[in-house]
Amino acid sequence: MLIDLNKFISSFKILPKEIKEVEINAVLNRELFLEIYRDNIINSESSDITKFYIRASGDKTGSLYTEKLDDPPLDLIKQAYNNSLYINSEKKAPINTSNQSLNIINGSYLDNELEMLNFIKKLDHEIIKNKSIKKYFSTSIRKTTYANRTLNSKGLDNYMENTYFIININAEINNLSINYTCSRENISDFSIDCIINDLLNESSFLDIPNNIKDIKLPNKKYRAFLSNRVMRNILMTVWQVFVAENIFSGNSIYKINEQNPIGKSDLTIIDTPKHPLTGHIFNIDSEGSVCEDTYIVKEGNFIAPLTNLSSANRLKTNSTGNAGRAALLSGSIPINIITIPSNIYIKEGNSLAKKVLQELNEAVYLTYSLDYFHSINITNGDFSIPCGGYYIKNGKIIAKLAQITMVGNIKDLFNSIETICDDLAFSEFIYKNYCYGSPSILVNDLIIKS
Repeated sequence: MLIDLNKFISSFKILPKEIKEVEINAVLNRELFLEIYRDNIINSESSDITKFYIRASGDKTGSLYTEKLDDPPLDLIKQAYNNSLYINSEKKAPINTSNQSLNIINGSYLDNELEMLNFIKKLDHEIIKNKSIKKYFSTSIRKTTYANRTLNSKGLDNYMENTYFIININAEINNLSINYTCSRENISDFSIDCIINDLLNESSFLDIPNNIKDIKLPNKKYRAFLSNRVMRNILMTVWQVFVAENIFSGNSIYKINEQNPIGKSDLTIIDTPKHPLTGHIFNIDSEGSVCEDTYIVKEGNFIAPLTNLSSANRLKTNSTGNAGRAALLSGSIPINIITIPSNIYIKEGNSLAKKVLQELNEAVYLTYSLDYFHSINITNGDFSIPCGGYYIKNGKIIAKLAQITMVGNIKDLFNSIETICDDLAFSEFIYKNYCYGSPSILVNDLIIKS
């Protein structure tokens, strides 16, 4: 166990009478990073940081964040409690009363630098040999050990540890900048051939003619093929509409008991602690709850929102194990418990993406999008997303589309799905505390503005 909190356990026995409940959540991130270009190591870094979040409750709950445990545990608990005296909230945060003691370890944090280096050298060589990759800047591998331990004064003491590897390739293909990533639990789970194939597909599934020209399309509705890269960027924001707190507060386009389907029957959205296409595993959340497989949307119907203890209590159900802290980019240290996904994704279909594109008579093929966080309004569902790609006729690319914008509403987008492809891929959120994935999707009636 990489996180030692035993001295807090003894402090629970001598709490002042005004402190009724205490929760300690510690999160460790240990990383080793290697970057290579043409057989030369151009960067290597390592880091090891543990963050401690302490919550202490009397009539209200106070919090404390620290990265050092130099002070006696009881003093830190008192500091957290004293912070409750200066907050406006009248509510005490719920605490996990399951009295569990779990110790879950995935992978090994033991040193394997030589194996990492040998793998990215092989990958580097194959990228250089590939004639389709005209501009190549670097390949990197990162080993991350993520550990999460939550214990509280009610007897809970749950621990999880996960070591995974993530590959990153920076290249330019068909004049499109590609920052490709994929993660797996073990280095042996990677396939160099699959990585290079996926890297090329990030640019386009179809051949791109030489001397291709830009065109300006009329502003209207088009049949549109959204690559998994574009769909992942959409889901990176849209998952918030499925969070119970947002639904309660009116900051979502959906209601808890949606009577009508929210999308076509082949739309299924799942949140899971583990998926074979990503090395990220989240067995336990920030409140010590066990993360569950949650069907958020199944066959077009909204089944269940994501919850933490507070929202689950309001729904009179069990937490889905999605308590966390940082959900979006922020300049401040996230202390308050919110709800975040684990590995959230749109379930893949059976259609080959390339074949779907080749069978299109006329369509817009979107390969990238920008301004991920500010383009979608989760309260009303409206979006206006800068993007780019190609114009397709008779299954072939005939022109390039740049500086265009897709405009619409998430409800309409989900209901206009024609085909969900089989090319599911995941991305890691920048704080590394959740992942989001999607396959490519064909939709009708998407507004494109030039």
